[in-house]
Amino acid sequence: MEDSGERKAFPGGGMRDTAVGKERPELAWTAEQPYEDQMLTRYGHWMARGAEKYESRNWEQFDSAEALEHAKGSLLRHVFKLLAGKTDEDHAAAVWFNVQAIELIRWKGHQEIVAGMMADAIADAALKADEADYLRRCLGSKARYFLDPDGWYFRYTLGSAELSYVKSSDSDRVDYDETWTLTEVERFAKEVPLSEVPEWAR
Repeated sequence: MEDSGERKAFPGGGMRDTAVGKERPELAWTAEQPYEDQMLTRYGHWMARGAEKYESRNWEQFDSAEALEHAKGSLLRHVFKLLAGKTDEDHAAAVWFNVQAIELIRWKGHQEIVAGMMADAIADAALKADEADYLRRCLGSKARYFLDPDGWYFRYTLGSAELSYVKSSDSDRVDYDETWTLTEVERFAKEVPLSEVPEWAR
């Protein structure tokens, strides 16, 4: 349950959370107009006639660019007729309907974009996982090691060779953030088998 942290006391007792920052749909119902003249009532009648002509929630199936353009055209027609004072049908309710249809189609399009982005991200992650697995199978579970003339060891795993160790003993071992590509390392260092790599350099 949402809680604003503020309370409103009512005459006779009882308290509720305040309405500050919350939706106020009751304000769409005007204080003076009779029921039949309320915009919400008129819109309800418009939707009922649409359900009789087509079927209930037929308009919620709209999800194409063609349907969007049709709704835009219908919106403009009813806006012009409303402004011109035409009373042959409830143009205000029709305006409301077409605005809602446009917003629904746009919302669906946004959801499709988001779904597409998620699908692309999942596919990209799967591809990277496949590539990583391929490299692991090619390189084996053990890293590849290179030794340069100055005694620096380079460890190569999955596409990057890290300059990680110095030449002498475990106590002299130094870690670096600098990275080298395999091609760069191969220019000045020679690959050595794991059996020739000291334990402290692994």
